[in-house]
Amino acid sequence: MSSAKKRALVIGISDYENISPLVHPASDAEAIGKILSNLGFQVMRSINPDIDSLQDDIFAFLDSIKSKDCDTGLVYYSGHGIQVNGENFLIPKNMEQLDDERKIKRNTFALNEIFQGLEAASNKVNILILDACRDNPLSQGTKSIGGAKGLAGIGSAPNGSFIAYATSPGEVAFDGKKTDANGVYATELLRVLQMEGLTIEEAFKEVRMGVLKRTKDKQKPWDLSSLTGTYYFLPPSELGKEKKLMSEVEGNVEIIDVKNKVESIMVGFSDPGKIDDTFKEFLDFAKDFAQNSDLLKQAVELKRDYSFLEKDYRDKLIDSKEFRSERRDIFTKINEVLDEIRNGL
Repeated sequence: MSSAKKRALVIGISDYENISPLVHPASDAEAIGKILSNLGFQVMRSINPDIDSLQDDIFAFLDSIKSKDCDTGLVYYSGHGIQVNGENFLIPKNMEQLDDERKIKRNTFALNEIFQGLEAASNKVNILILDACRDNPLSQGTKSIGGAKGLAGIGSAPNGSFIAYATSPGEVAFDGKKTDANGVYATELLRVLQMEGLTIEEAFKEVRMGVLKRTKDKQKPWDLSSLTGTYYFLPPSELGKEKKLMSEVEGNVEIIDVKNKVESIMVGFSDPGKIDDTFKEFLDFAKDFAQNSDLLKQAVELKRDYSFLEKDYRDKLIDSKEFRSERRDIFTKINEVLDEIRNGL
């Protein structure tokens, strides 16, 4: 691994010997490892390790990313996790059903050691992905142990790090159906890692949206970042960059056009002789621009007010102070609606 700039360790533990086994973590780690390899990472795999192998694999990886040649380190873990007094631990396959805090700590791997190793490496980017938030492993089909649910929250990410949880701290994640190829979180992660041109923040937002949809809002992935630069798993191609730039330019032009349209409508409303034509223009504009807002409703109400005044106009003198006052009030309300549109751009 000495020459790779991007290095990853994927850990997946399904075959627990003394606590409830899990369906997907081993296959999740294999699948994530394959995708990362395709993305240019040199990948170390640790599948169903016991405590000795887990420690050896993690420490070997943390040593490897200290190399001057390495600028990105990534650890992916899928399996059982546990929090003890606010501290998180990863559970190897041979952990026994222990209820003594000291024994649990001796037979698990402290997540804090991974944090310290990533920070000591001083890489430009370090990424930690934890699909280890299942509930008490003594309960079938779930993934954490101890008095509290899920994994504990992290106060801050090590410098230059991005940390992703499969679900919010203190909550539990779902392993998924036995018939599924991968777990819920891993399925979405596999999909998003292959999407071109997403920053890491955009990528995990997409993962979060996918998981929320799959679980009907029951599982909400969470992340924490101390990155200061832009990072892509799959950088945009030159064509992709050009399309994105054109999209941004076109978007800015569209905003300018809309603002000009608003100004034109406001000028039209200021001329009583053009109010009928301007109102039709305003209604068409509101339908196109604000279909899902209250603006169209307000426009229709203003139209009704104006129609009433026009009907009543025949019975009033043109220079009636009362009529001019009512008409002026409507102009004021119309301009307020238009201001809402303009301020919303």
